[in-house]
Formats: sequence, structure tokens, C-alpha cells
Amino acid sequence: MKKLPVKTLPILLPALFLCTIFHPASANKPSHLQPAHRILFKDDFSGEKEEVWKEPKSVPGRWYVNSGTLHLRPGFGWTGDLSDPMENSQVFRLLANPDKPLPKDYEVHFRVKVNRVCSEKPEDWHGVHVFLRYRDQFNLYYASIFRADGRIVIKKKLEGRDHQAEGTENGGYYYPLSPYTQISNPLGKPGWHNVAVGIQGTPAEIWIKIDGQEVLRAKDSEKIGDPSLTAARPPLLIEEGTTGLRGDYTDFEFSSFDVVGL
Repeated sequence: MKKLPVKTLPILLPALFLCTIFHPASANKPSHLQPAHRILFKDDFSGEKEEVWKEPKSVPGRWYVNSGTLHLRPGFGWTGDLSDPMENSQVFRLLANPDKPLPKDYEVHFRVKVNRVCSEKPEDWHGVHVFLRYRDQFNLYYASIFRADGRIVIKKKLEGRDHQAEGTENGGYYYPLSPYTQISNPLGKPGWHNVAVGIQGTPAEIWIKIDGQEVLRAKDSEKIGDPSLTAARPPLLIEEGTTGLRGDYTDFEFSSFDVVGL
């Protein structure tokens, strides 16, 4: 029997279309996830029912409201109207799933809309800040992404009291790891903005990106801090801890909160 010639058929690849559902809290969300990155924590508030969580409130796998009030809305979270004294969100502290330790290297991505600073005489530091490697209220890093004075800064807080440090509060003292940097901050403008804050290595290197542009970077050092301040002599380099948000006299909303391993 005569064999028929075999024809090579072209392989047709289907066209792929990426469809994004837009809503005010997620429009223009950046594509920051790479194949090798692990999602360590995620909350996009999708399908959210309207709820109000007042301090202290812990929801396993999600958030711990350490101070203030968290309003849950479809697609975003909100500090509430700070003109209402019952909100108690002038001092807003929110931790991401603190019962599940994070690895030391990660980047936090979220969207934020700053509505207003709610104080008659704003202090320079009133604004929105991101916790990094938050071990407890005495030992942590944080990045100030929006301040009333228009500057941004990266700091470390350690347990004890050091009269050589910048300031003391609540049993801890603060060390700036970066200069106070004046920028034309997009977060002071209306609308939603993308924020990424990352931490990596020991000593820690920390960076801030706003709307895709890096605006500040700093590195810690074991020379920053005084180990003789307390009997326990806490380590001067913080190697692990959770993340979260801090608000000081600032009405703001946030959404699409992801923590990605590096």
C-alpha cells in the first residue's frame, strides 16, 4: 500500500486576553508578582460585607486591630471619619496576621488614598506609615510614606531609652536610617496611588516606591543603637516580624494589600 505523505500542520496558538475588573480601589493595580515570588499575605477586600472592627480585634488569617477602628467596605478598608471621637482612629495601628511569622525578606504592595490630615495643628509626623519586621511595639522598622510636613523617612525603633536618640515613646527609642527627604509626594494628591515598601537582608535594606518610582532607600547598621540600655540587651538588628499600617491623625483608605516573599 502506498503511503501518503504526512503534512505538517501549523500549530495555532489561541490569542490570550487579560481582562481586569476595575473599581475605585483597584484601578491600575501594578503587576508586581513574579513566578518565583511567594504570596505571604493577601487581602483585596473583594466581596467584603460592610463591617466595623474596633480595637482590640483579631481575625485569624487577616488583621489585628491594635488601635483605632477599621471599617471594611467592598474593595477597601478605611480608618473611618476621624472627626467622630467614637472612631478612636487618631492613633491607628493595624497588623497583618501577626500570629503567622513572616520570613525576613519581603515586599509590601498596596493601594492607598489619603483623604486628609485631621488635626488643627498637625505635627510633622502625622500621616501614614508602614510597619516592617514588627516584633512588638518596642522593636520594629517603619517607613513613613506620607507625612504632614511633606517629607518621607525610614526609621528603626528599639526597646529602651537612649538620650542620644531622636526621641523616645512608649518604652522605645527611634533612630532615623535615612535623611528626612522632601518630595513632591503623589499621596498628597487626590485619588488612589500604588505603594511598595520592601525589606531585605541583615542588616536590613529598606526601600519605598510610590506609583512605581523609588523615592527612598536606606540600610540599617549594627552600630545604630546602644546595647547597654536594658538588662536584656535586645539585638540591634531586627531579623523578623510582621508588617502593617500605622496612621497618625490621618483619614485614609487602602486596598489590594499583598505581602510578597523576596
